[in-house]
Amino acid sequence: MKNSKNGSGRPSIPAKVKPARDVEYDGHITEKNLWFKIGLSPVEAAALRKIHQRIYMKPAKKKLAETLRAMILTGMAHFDTLHEQIYSDAEYCRKEGFFANEHYLDEIIAHRFNLKPVGIDHWA
Repeated sequence: MKNSKNGSGRPSIPAKVKPARDVEYDGHITEKNLWFKIGLSPVEAAALRKIHQRIYMKPAKKKLAETLRAMILTGMAHFDTLHEQIYSDAEYCRKEGFFANEHYLDEIIAHRFNLKPVGIDHWA
């Protein structure tokens, strides 16, 4: 059954596809980059904005992707002190029977940065 204007049976694809909103890139200046695509929840994005403002004081000068990349690099550089907390959070979530630890961590992030959790009212 052909239900599209192009006669192929598949829906037509618009000629111009708008890029996703709020997409930023930041990579290594001198080395080849391997790119990963990740998504942040609204709480995580709001917390990143607050961290960004605390670090740089001038939000217009730097991209949020640069702040996120700095946090990832710092976490990897200091993994020996960070890994205990990662495993502790994962173990807590496992014992509580949580499907994923991201909701638990979003609640902690929202509480730490005085943000309203989306869809979760434990901190109300």
